[in-house]
Amino acid sequence: MAVMFALAGVDLLLRMAMIEKSVAAQWLEPTAKETLDIELALEIADRGVYDAKKVASSIHVVELSPALAGPSDQGRSIFRTAVSTLRVLMNPRLLANLWGCFIQTGLMCVFDAVLPLLVMQVFGWNALKAGLSFIPLLLPCVLIDPIAGFLSDRHGSRLLAGGGFILTIPCLISLRFVTHDSPHQIGLLIGLLLLNGLALAFILPCLMADISRAVEAQEGTDGTNGSTGVYAQAYGLFACSQAAGMLLLPLFAAMLKERYEWSTMTWALAILSGLSGVPIFLFVGDREKQKPLVVVSTE
Repeated sequence: MAVMFALAGVDLLLRMAMIEKSVAAQWLEPTAKETLDIELALEIADRGVYDAKKVASSIHVVELSPALAGPSDQGRSIFRTAVSTLRVLMNPRLLANLWGCFIQTGLMCVFDAVLPLLVMQVFGWNALKAGLSFIPLLLPCVLIDPIAGFLSDRHGSRLLAGGGFILTIPCLISLRFVTHDSPHQIGLLIGLLLLNGLALAFILPCLMADISRAVEAQEGTDGTNGSTGVYAQAYGLFACSQAAGMLLLPLFAAMLKERYEWSTMTWALAILSGLSGVPIFLFVGDREKQKPLVVVSTE
């Protein structure tokens, strides 16, 4: 378990430290070929040759590094980036999606942390049987995710993602009834894991689709960083929210299980999941309404 938490922490740090290629290009000096292209273009201009096609075919567009740019240009670039990031973070629709991704990913990792301990303590299963117990939890994700994405495109993400969080409430609470070793209890656990996997499978694809829609909706009002920058920032925050969920929620669940008991942990996770459905219903977008076609007569 310690190795899993360490890897999740390293993953979170690497995602936060990652620099996009387009951003890193501003710190790179022009290459020798680019310098020759610029010199060739200047030579063409000095000779009075202003053939646009020749000039365009002989040069590459080069962005100056901050060392070559003036202080005012660097300040404006930093300010534009900060303003664009702040606009993304102040978008309640994106924040609701990021919170939902945080909870959904965290709940999946909670099962990774506590389910093997449960089946070993209650049923006395070995590592192989504990690994097989994840099949009913993960199988719905494999089968339902494409369907969830299709339904999200047709009917929107709000009801599907919010309904997934609501459905997890009774499924998580019912896990507290798994208390002793018997065939009935094994069947109960498998059924509950299947229902939890089904509920969680509808959440993430819908939230990812709505992040794209939210970025498209903000693209028209955010002119500071361009659509590519807004997409990169939104999905960078999405990756960070997933990594944070992998790291924090398993720690929270393991602490509850160790300090209190299994039933208390399931109650706490059910309440957290249910409350997470509130911002989903409030802020996550519904299906985008298509604008009616306007036919203009030429007569």
